[in-house]
Amino acid sequence: MLASVDPSTVKGTDSALNEEQLEEFEEEHSDEIEEIAARIAINHLESLTVASVREFLEASDVPESCLTAITAFSVEDFEGVEDLEILSNKNGLDETILLSCAYDLLSVYWTVEVPTAVYESNATAFQDHFLNVTVNESVTELQMVQRCYFEVELKFDTKCEEFTDSSVKLTAVHRHRKR
Repeated sequence: MLASVDPSTVKGTDSALNEEQLEEFEEEHSDEIEEIAARIAINHLESLTVASVREFLEASDVPESCLTAITAFSVEDFEGVEDLEILSNKNGLDETILLSCAYDLLSVYWTVEVPTAVYESNATAFQDHFLNVTVNESVTELQMVQRCYFEVELKFDTKCEEFTDSSVKLTAVHRHRKR
């Protein structure tokens, strides 16, 4: 709808950059935006609690019996950002531009730890949902790959021409489609 009307007549359109300026900005800063986007996403995921990670994995239909056994985790990004889109841009305080962006991380690799005794008693359930099982004496490590969606806000300081702040506004997991 917004594309079909004069932006000056729409209440709440306080874009800092018009379409042409935004296109130029994207050309100049796209690599940097993607790098920051990937980093902020992984930093966010690393800061999650084990309970929150269980919710992410639950989105991939991991059964409760496997989820409750998870005691620790780590996370990595293997393929970077895809489908980065700047949703909006607006003037911030002190000569800054606030960019709202959406994108996917193609391959988020979760490595989770469960007690080996629990793994051995439910090995089939774990193997149905996890990859690369490494059984040690007391702890078993398992991996899962997910595609995750993020919406973030990036702050760009126009004086020093650099990104100075960022925050994650929304995260989600792409569910695998059953064939």
